[in-house]
Amino acid sequence: MGNWFSTPYPFRKKVVVSRNPTGQKINEKYMIFHDQVLGRGSYGVVRECIDLSSGEKLACKTMSKMELESKDRVEHVRREIAILRHLKNHPNIVSIKDVCEDDNELHIVTELLKGKTLDYILHRVPLPEKEASTIIRTLVEIIQVLHNNGVIHRDIKFENFMFGGSTNNIATLKVIDFGISVFYNPGDTCKLSSCTRHYVAPEVLMGNNQDPEVDIWAAGVILYILLCGIAPFRKGHPWVQRRGGRSWYHQLYMKGFYAHVKKWLRGCLNLLMKTVCAPSGIRS
Repeated sequence: MGNWFSTPYPFRKKVVVSRNPTGQKINEKYMIFHDQVLGRGSYGVVRECIDLSSGEKLACKTMSKMELESKDRVEHVRREIAILRHLKNHPNIVSIKDVCEDDNELHIVTELLKGKTLDYILHRVPLPEKEASTIIRTLVEIIQVLHNNGVIHRDIKFENFMFGGSTNNIATLKVIDFGISVFYNPGDTCKLSSCTRHYVAPEVLMGNNQDPEVDIWAAGVILYILLCGIAPFRKGHPWVQRRGGRSWYHQLYMKGFYAHVKKWLRGCLNLLMKTVCAPSGIRS
């Protein structure tokens, strides 16, 4: 006998993805604008919607249960919902509002962010030092909030930070997309099956256990891009081929790759380079 995942739809056993759904159908509480697509992901589509009781504009991520074709995917979605609820109401983290579920679909309703994703700034890199420092300070503060609340994001990148307002004020920047995030306790380790390659830490490439330092590594890559205008690790780069950082680390120093940076910031970068090239256990 196969499980419900292998049984032809619609004769599958009903599965409840959310451990604490509202019990209401999405159309009873929200009007979804099906032509207002805000984004698409591997698990679903994000559309604008409106709360019928308050008139508030929100975002709704809709996932077909046919797309959640394995128990692992169901657990990923459950964990994403749990993390969003755990981090609810922080000004720099996208806020979950509701979860609705029926036999065929799951809907995660969040606040509507009206600004751009942080990758809009890539057409202007390299940035002036002051602007780059403001951005990276905000990102590091957000990552610290996640870690202090027992969450590793595991997919820190430009595209996963979004401005809350249309003016793209740095104070409104929020972290989004907790699809591969995990809870952790000090001393815990975990394996990561997927992430964005430009930002991947060496322990991920080598298939080792990972801890919160993978987020710190990714923040270092973002800082590098902001200041240098290119990603430090690209297709065919010795880092990826050799799975070691010494050659990259050495080239930065020997070639004076960031000679334009002022002395105080160069000192910060020296520390950063030593940090990201260190073993994960001392990357803090």
